[in-house]
Amino acid sequence: MRNIEDARAQHKKDLKDSKRSAAGRAMTAAAGGEAARITAALAADRAERASAAPVERGSTAQALPNKGMRTAGDAGLNTGGCC
Repeated sequence: MRNIEDARAQHKKDLKDSKRSAAGRAMTAAAGGEAARITAALAADRAERASAAPVERGSTAQALPNKGMRTAGDAGLNTGGCC
């Protein structure tokens, strides 16, 4: 009985996958020239990023302003008791 249930589940999954791939192929065929144009634009972007110069200087830490910042001690939260 378990084998039959597994086979049904697998068949259902295969059917769903084949429908999805058929829909994807139909969408690609319908897009036609637009899909080719987008693919060419992506390839051009990849080439442009590859030719960019590497970063020579990394980021550095900057001092943050301490205006209005309160600690737990300032608020009286770490006094050791609640009452």
